[in-house]
Amino acid sequence: MVKNASDSADARLNRRIWIALGVLIVIVTAFAAYYYYDRYVAPPGAVKTADPIVQLEEQVKKKPNDADLRLSLAENYLLYRRYSDAIAQANEVLKAYPKKDRALLVAGVSYALNGQAKESLEPLDKYIGIHEKGQAAALDTGLQAALYYQADSYMKLDRAADAIKPAERAVGISPTDADALYLLGTANAAAGKHEHALVVLQKAVALVPDYAEAYQAMAASWDATGEPVLADYARAMVDFSAKDYEASRDKLLAVVAKKKDFGPALLGLGLAYEQLSDLKNARASLKTALKLTPRSIAVQQALGRVEATQQQNQ
Repeated sequence: MVKNASDSADARLNRRIWIALGVLIVIVTAFAAYYYYDRYVAPPGAVKTADPIVQLEEQVKKKPNDADLRLSLAENYLLYRRYSDAIAQANEVLKAYPKKDRALLVAGVSYALNGQAKESLEPLDKYIGIHEKGQAAALDTGLQAALYYQADSYMKLDRAADAIKPAERAVGISPTDADALYLLGTANAAAGKHEHALVVLQKAVALVPDYAEAYQAMAASWDATGEPVLADYARAMVDFSAKDYEASRDKLLAVVAKKKDFGPALLGLGLAYEQLSDLKNARASLKTALKLTPRSIAVQQALGRVEATQQQNQ
């Protein structure tokens, strides 16, 4: 049974939560923390308290003209998904201190996450204009966040062609950000550039083998380019992402019968066998995949994992 859209979105949000929490601990006041936290929801059992907000609100009442206090409050509102409050605080800062560019980022992303895509574009564009000129622009996580949400807002406004450039730049700053790769892929697909979309989407699933949404997008692009067998592979991996391993295995066997030299299908088949505890067939599939794609880290890792488990079971 395939996950519905909500389940897929939840899986994407949960994908890198521990990385996000680590960033929050190290840089509580840096915006990159809020960007990552928002995209990856706290795991079950995580304790989240509103006390920091209460304390900051009290401090702002005492020092209403302290721009940094207001910015910290706005960022905490964003962290705790109080987007309207974050927007209001950020805009108050911008009125009094127009050069506080952190407020532009808070406002822009808060608008984007609050379903106000059109309103997000102006503050994000201004923030990007400032930070793209910096010497550290190629490593600027705040800039990457702004570019990501600018592209996302363009997509929500049905402006796929406009979304491609900022999504490309976001990927350029963080090439291993699977969600940015997915956004770039879907932007290309929506603009009718399916070949480009498939290249990018395959990079996303190489990083996250159970990325259901990316496989769904790949299936649509392969259907659009007249590659039904490859589209079936992508649909089989949607089943894998939904933990329906038997269905995934059966569909992948059908794909491999028609495309014996398609390494990704053999990797997927090996992963499905592994989840079904059929280690012999998992190893055989992964060994064949390794011959076809010897540089694939995903194949190497999966094969090493399966062989280690076999040794333990002997």
